[in-house]
Amino acid sequence: MMKERMTRKKIPMLLAALAAVFIMSSCVFAAAPARVRGVKVSAGETGAKVRWNMVRGCDGYFVYLLDVAKNKTYTMKIPSPTTTMRKIKAGNLRRLSEYKVQVAAYKGKTIGRRSSVVRFNTIIIPPSAVKIKLRSELKKEVNFAWTKSTPCQYYELWRRIPEIEKKARLINGKVKSRVVKVSHLKAGVTYIFYVRGVREYKGKKYYGPFDRVTLTPYIPEQEIKLANTINTTYAYYGGTNPTRKYSKAQLEAYVNANNNGVPYASANKYLVWCNTNNFHVYIFEKGLRPAGRWTLIYSTPCIIGRGSHNTPRGFFNFSGRSYWHDYGGNHAEYLSYFTGVGTNAVHSLLYPTQSDNLGAGYKASGGCVRVPRRYAKFIYDNCQGSTFIVR
Repeated sequence: MMKERMTRKKIPMLLAALAAVFIMSSCVFAAAPARVRGVKVSAGETGAKVRWNMVRGCDGYFVYLLDVAKNKTYTMKIPSPTTTMRKIKAGNLRRLSEYKVQVAAYKGKTIGRRSSVVRFNTIIIPPSAVKIKLRSELKKEVNFAWTKSTPCQYYELWRRIPEIEKKARLINGKVKSRVVKVSHLKAGVTYIFYVRGVREYKGKKYYGPFDRVTLTPYIPEQEIKLANTINTTYAYYGGTNPTRKYSKAQLEAYVNANNNGVPYASANKYLVWCNTNNFHVYIFEKGLRPAGRWTLIYSTPCIIGRGSHNTPRGFFNFSGRSYWHDYGGNHAEYLSYFTGVGTNAVHSLLYPTQSDNLGAGYKASGGCVRVPRRYAKFIYDNCQGSTFIVR
């Protein structure tokens, strides 16, 4: 009887204890943080940035990083009382290696479910882009430099001659310096040079993007050959017949006699005339024999303004110049302004889109006069203050 009474008294106590354990376990289970979602990884060479969505009510996060090749897991604990810290940068990783990452939130001693597995590979960062800057352009050589590329061990220099080559060819595969002089070129021939950064890792090469520059070695004045006859449709020569040809003497007669019978004046020994009817630019030099009269030394096709952006007509003076101007992906060189600095100018063609082999002139610019580089350079170097006629 006594044993039966003792057993009856213990049963309620056992039931109460079991109930307490059940309630406590239920509370712990209910307090487990939600599963982490939205894990994203941005991998570099020896590190990776891991981000994820916020889990409300947690005390922080655990990040589990598995090195697949070594089958070793690294665990990082990130206390985050305000739950706003949802990123970490993992370092000391091996290049070109595979990793897996998971993230779990914790509350007290309770850890929530891990996120889905995210795989990533560390990489090799290629060299950054270079920017070529021209330093000088002489008779048979050119000098140019470029900005530093990182990370980079050396540079490659390529060259193409548009007139005879469809593809560029490598001329120096291991350039350590960022300043280059290329000699033994042909004056007047257009060359395109390409430069890119290179780095090596475990026998494999990684390349940066190319930058290029178009160059034409300078032709001295005495080496430029002027055609015996020049096509023109200028009305002052008796109509607009495009098949009619006029000699060098006829063109000189125009600038020497159409200013009320006397030669046009200029502040120095050069005069530049842009004929908008036949899309030509003529450069005259004041001769000694006969004294004070203009002699034609250069003639080149040109590109003038189109539509509502016609090249302004009249008499101007070159005042102000700029070596380089960017046109959003293209650039012009040797700008000589004739309507104020920063406005209309005589300058080179637009590189790299256009080639110096301008067969015939036409209308395409926004008001400027474009000529092949060698003529733009001559005007840039010699004609500041000179008269510029646009007719």
